[in-house]
Amino acid sequence: MNIVKIIILSILFHSITNARCVIYYNDLPLTKSKLDAVSVLLNQESTCPESIQSFKRLIKNNNLQIKTSMVANRGKNNPYLGSFSFFESITGTMQNGFQINPGSFYLGYFSKLEQDEIKLDYLPEKNKLLIELIAWDRKKCLFNFYELRGIDSTKTRWYYRGNSEDALLDNQYLYRDTPPNSTKFGKRMRCSACHNSGGPIMKEIKTPHNDWWNNSNQLIFLPNNPDDEINLLINDIVDAQIFSNEVLSGIKKLNKSVPFNTFKRTLTLQEQLRPLFCTSEINIESNKTSGILDPVTIPSGFWLNPLLDEVKIVIPAQAYQKLLIENKMQFPETKLSDADHAWLTPVNGIGDINSIRHLIKNKIITRHFVQSVLMIDYSHPLFSKQRCDLLKLIPAKPDYDWVNIFINRLYQVQEQQPKALLLASYLTNNKKYNQKYFQQVLHQYKNKINMAIKSDHGLQEMFNQLLQTRQDVFENELSNNPLGQILEPGFRVIFPEPLRSDYQNNQT
Repeated sequence: MNIVKIIILSILFHSITNARCVIYYNDLPLTKSKLDAVSVLLNQESTCPESIQSFKRLIKNNNLQIKTSMVANRGKNNPYLGSFSFFESITGTMQNGFQINPGSFYLGYFSKLEQDEIKLDYLPEKNKLLIELIAWDRKKCLFNFYELRGIDSTKTRWYYRGNSEDALLDNQYLYRDTPPNSTKFGKRMRCSACHNSGGPIMKEIKTPHNDWWNNSNQLIFLPNNPDDEINLLINDIVDAQIFSNEVLSGIKKLNKSVPFNTFKRTLTLQEQLRPLFCTSEINIESNKTSGILDPVTIPSGFWLNPLLDEVKIVIPAQAYQKLLIENKMQFPETKLSDADHAWLTPVNGIGDINSIRHLIKNKIITRHFVQSVLMIDYSHPLFSKQRCDLLKLIPAKPDYDWVNIFINRLYQVQEQQPKALLLASYLTNNKKYNQKYFQQVLHQYKNKINMAIKSDHGLQEMFNQLLQTRQDVFENELSNNPLGQILEPGFRVIFPEPLRSDYQNNQT
């Protein structure tokens, strides 16, 4: 028996025989300890940590390293409510020998405003979320999700909410027909409403990370002031890019997990192919710089799925400012006309992109199949009802002849779904509809965009698409989960809104 197995067995034995901090699953105590950082840490304690302060003392007592990042929940330039979130990644070796590698342990907690002072929000209330945690289970090779919640005004309780598999199962009917006596979304764990892919997420994962702390573009606190505890955290905050790399490490770890990938192959073919046809996860991108006089580079993902091609479009700063004025843009709770970075847009999430690449690697689908599907309504890369509706025609099981069955179904519904015939043509004639053909179509599309930006009318049409894409995130089926929404409306404020009368009328 090697040393790693000995350490694992000793940790499990210690957890079983000495556990006093009880972790609950729903309303009952967990019957078995998990082999992850949260469970191992808590099982060292005779009494449960009841706040972020006491839990972080436990982390530091185990000589673990913490990387702290920070995001302004209601926009970088909207600090008035003192609402910030702190997210941390933890690594190192515990005193008992338990190793926490990069991409294995994350936690998040929050601030509040008392008069004009920003403080950590750690006092319990009934069902109040105090800490959220994600930890890698070394036995199951999945992420486990935990929470510390208040049970009344004086007590807290630790909860295990589920794991990566539960996240997928809670979303199994997303964009699909829901069987009788079933609900569209499962109720295994609250976290599945945002962590759709089963792992850590960071919506602003690419630079410039918009509302996140960067040493070169620090967050604003005035007219309020951080208290001493918050100031100590600020002194050690790392750039958003560092935390982004930590999140990417966790995503990569889950993507490489043999047990998790084995589990995904037990899902229906519709569930496996869903990220190709529809959107399960989003990221947010923007212009790279924040100066109002800087030219605006529109994120490529606004125009095309990155698996098809890249598009580089730059518009003058004056033209963008004119759009903001003419559309009467206003960032909620402020008099500002925009977020910190221009052309802030939802784009295809890295989780969906990775899933598609994994399907190609495992030869479940071909690159031509991917390109053919993504070329359907390609100018709407994030949300396309025309493309997403075709998912329901995919057979349940990946039998040897499933592609031909799918093509036959496409022909059968061509009158009801016009894009079905186009996709069937792409899939049945790959000599004509090859990569060269698709690149020619996309080249024409890029030329059309470049022509459009030369006119005020064309720029307005593009801006209308941006506004619609933002709105679609809140109205899409993805955001109908009663346990939560991916952009956390009410808690986070991300996008400016148009106050022009015709847009307001369309929303009512």
